[in-house]
Amino acid sequence: MATIILDDVLPTRKDLTNLINNKLDGVTWYDLHQNHLYKKFCTSILDIAKNYYDLSDAIGYEFWGHNGTTTGWHQDKDEILASKTGKLSFPLCSTVYYLEASNLTGGELVIEHDLGIKPKTNRLVIFPPAKFHGVNPFEGKRVSLLINPWSHPLCN
Repeated sequence: MATIILDDVLPTRKDLTNLINNKLDGVTWYDLHQNHLYKKFCTSILDIAKNYYDLSDAIGYEFWGHNGTTTGWHQDKDEILASKTGKLSFPLCSTVYYLEASNLTGGELVIEHDLGIKPKTNRLVIFPPAKFHGVNPFEGKRVSLLINPWSHPLCN
């Protein structure tokens, strides 16, 4: 499976700017058909991802964001299941949407030490499950929103 990089994926949406100061702390789980404030955005991203990854088994997704933060090397996985049992369970794919990238130096999303992807406003990156990835240190404004579809609920 390939990493997909798409630019100018969504029309400008003023309601998403609220995400810069809202909704960025912690991961939220949503059933696929559950209504919530950002459902239209999440559904739009998943509809794009469906063109590249088989999401027919998806029952829900996790949604969170980063505003000015970096992450160390990690895999997107069911964190609670991994900490309780050591078992690794991965989403159907991982998505990173750049809501804002401005006056930015650094901050590349690095996947498996091979691919460095520069953040760009309205860019969507979709990559395979279980890939190690992280974010390089940066200066400037970098707001990313992440939606990972799952075929089963996350462990509680």
